[in-house]
Amino acid sequence: MPTLVEQLQRDAMDPNFRISDLLRRVKFTAVQLGLGTVEDWVEQELNGYEGMPPAYRTVYGRPMAHHPYRGWEDIGQAPEWMQRRPNGQAIAVIEGFIAQAAATNSTQFHMPYPDELTEKLYKSNNTAGMNCHLIVSPAEMLRIVDKVRNLVLDWALNLQKAGIMGSEFNFNDAEKQKAHAAATVITIGSISNFQGNIGQGNVASDNSFKIGDLQPILEQLKPYLGMLASSGATDISERVATLEKALAQQPANDSLVRGLVTDLRNTLTGAAGNLIATGAIAALNMVLGTGVPAV
Repeated sequence: MPTLVEQLQRDAMDPNFRISDLLRRVKFTAVQLGLGTVEDWVEQELNGYEGMPPAYRTVYGRPMAHHPYRGWEDIGQAPEWMQRRPNGQAIAVIEGFIAQAAATNSTQFHMPYPDELTEKLYKSNNTAGMNCHLIVSPAEMLRIVDKVRNLVLDWALNLQKAGIMGSEFNFNDAEKQKAHAAATVITIGSISNFQGNIGQGNVASDNSFKIGDLQPILEQLKPYLGMLASSGATDISERVATLEKALAQQPANDSLVRGLVTDLRNTLTGAAGNLIATGAIAALNMVLGTGVPAV
């Protein structure tokens, strides 16, 4: 019988094996090894992202509005950032869309813009009552599924490189220790810098609150506060200032700071699709101990 890791590798390479089922295997393996960061990523992939999803879940398409008489038409002079949107849906939902598109020979998937953005479009174009969507190709959804499959395969291969194979159902104590100590074991949770590139070691990747990592993140964020506010991150300047005041207190109140970090992260989700916001959210997730991939 194949070991846990061997079976995971086989399933990841099988294009007919459902990604949602593959992720359940990852969850089982991660639980056996005690890798909490991987568990967190799997839970969000399976159940959907409450905050900003990883960068690989950003999809690209055509901004369009539905005119009551003319039907769907391009939104004229739409800025570049309107051509992309994060997709935080559960992976099974995305798989369902792909299957439906294949069965019906559909070439379009509709992602409605947030109500706040739609209202701004109404005002700028002196219109009202039209639905505004990003029209996305099914290939964009397939790309997300393919990326998750590749992440799982890379993780399983790195486990093998570290000498962690397990039995059919479990791992021994030595393998569990290797999983925590070996640098080659992927902690599906590397954080990106604010331009979207992978950056190993920027923030600690365990599951504890890292207050000392916050100030460098805030310093990187400050030059972009105006842009983030105009992109939908309401009151972000005030939230950053409040967090800095809390950090300046000696000793800092960890509970208060954690709450303020969570508020800042949630505020950044309002700037949907902005690469600066995506990188900052990934960094704050790692500080909070809720790191998810930013690749």
